[in-house]
Amino acid sequence: MTGKEDGHSIFWWGINVATADSSRPGPLELAKRGDPSRWPRDRHTMLRLVPLQYLLERVLVVQKDRSSYLELRNWKQAYITDTVLNLDDKQQ
Repeated sequence: MTGKEDGHSIFWWGINVATADSSRPGPLELAKRGDPSRWPRDRHTMLRLVPLQYLLERVLVVQKDRSSYLELRNWKQAYITDTVLNLDDKQQ
């Protein structure tokens, strides 16, 4: 996905935390207080280095080149899950 603002392209990158043990309940969730729909927002999330490095390397390669970004996006490498095990992994 790209957005445009003032003639500049905005490239969207993301890592979906899908590994169950990467997210721990926050204080309100543990206390069963407040609005349960907001509990996920306040979870303590840990992100392994490999998925973060995987994505940041692609950001470095693309820099400001829209066609390079779109190519990676078409290969499903702009929005990934935290299940990436190796830096050369191809997302499922």
